[in-house]
Amino acid sequence: MTASSRASQVGRAIRQFALGPWPVHVGALWTFLSVMILGVGWRLFGVSPMVEQQDPLSSRILGVLVVGVFGPGVLLVPIIMYRLIRRRMTQRPVTWPEYLLALALASVIGAMLLNLLLRNSENFQDIMNNPRLIDTAVRIFFPVWFINAVIGTVFARINQEATAARDALQVVVAQRRLLLESEERVRGQVASYLHDRVQTDLVSIGLRIRAAYSLDATEMKAELDSALDELERVRSNEVRKASRQLSPTLGYVTLSTALRELADAYLPGMKVTIVESDVITARLRDKDEISRATGIYRICEQGLLNAAIHGRASECLIQFTRTPRDEVVLILSDNGVGMQGESFEPGMGMTVISAWVEALGGQWNLQPAAAGMTLIATFPCA
Repeated sequence: MTASSRASQVGRAIRQFALGPWPVHVGALWTFLSVMILGVGWRLFGVSPMVEQQDPLSSRILGVLVVGVFGPGVLLVPIIMYRLIRRRMTQRPVTWPEYLLALALASVIGAMLLNLLLRNSENFQDIMNNPRLIDTAVRIFFPVWFINAVIGTVFARINQEATAARDALQVVVAQRRLLLESEERVRGQVASYLHDRVQTDLVSIGLRIRAAYSLDATEMKAELDSALDELERVRSNEVRKASRQLSPTLGYVTLSTALRELADAYLPGMKVTIVESDVITARLRDKDEISRATGIYRICEQGLLNAAIHGRASECLIQFTRTPRDEVVLILSDNGVGMQGESFEPGMGMTVISAWVEALGGQWNLQPAAAGMTLIATFPCA
């Protein structure tokens, strides 16, 4: 950060503290304005009034209390009305010139109303022309202004944190919904796979076994052996693929094997090349690294799915490297159509990737490349 940018930030912070815009907190403003009016009123009409008074002290105190309690309304009611009207017309945040202009207009309206109410008072001109009036108002104004600036700054920070918390909550709610949808999508894919592939193969094998009953012993044995081979193929290939889609079972197979089986599932539509580091592969083969290997598998799974569906890629490259700080770097790049437009809305795949990267204590980003997109995820080896 340069010296000029730091000076600009300091100047902006001082301006925001001194001038706002502060959130219009009616209760706080009403309290501080009441304190100011009561202070000025006590100097004007209290035990030692600036102008000689004919009314008894008790009635003067009552008048000061009434004006001090209800007087701020002549300033705050216009502000409240402006805030309500503005909220209906626009959702843009208040800027400091607009904020100060609204306060100035409200002050003018309040001064006009007070002048209208007090102009017929016998002591009005004497009080307004008294030289101690300005001194009293200034001495009361600055402490109240400072307190109001502190309270306003605190309220502004609270509003910012509350807005950030609401936005984060909305993101969490959206991610939960997307995760549920992703889970149902995977379940639907597995159900469709079992119904369309496995069930079809099993029905075909059953028909072949039934047809074998009418053959002689030699032909029946050959047909049954063929049917058993087909059953073994279904068990070893089709059922295992469906099982791996639900869970890669990395406690029994290595991450390399699971990723290669995942890559084979995209052939011939998309060719997936996997480049591994022997050191990282050996580390992830450890039993204590099953959860980390599972996370990497799920990240690759979602990255390949996005490349195939959204990117319409024909080639994809998965690379694993290691940094000097003993971090795993996963790079998944494709030759698809890339990002369409200047921005995009994160979907289920992005949500799943974010959840796994966060669970692994890492970070990730998605970058446009010369052709397609490049996903880069970095997280500790252990």
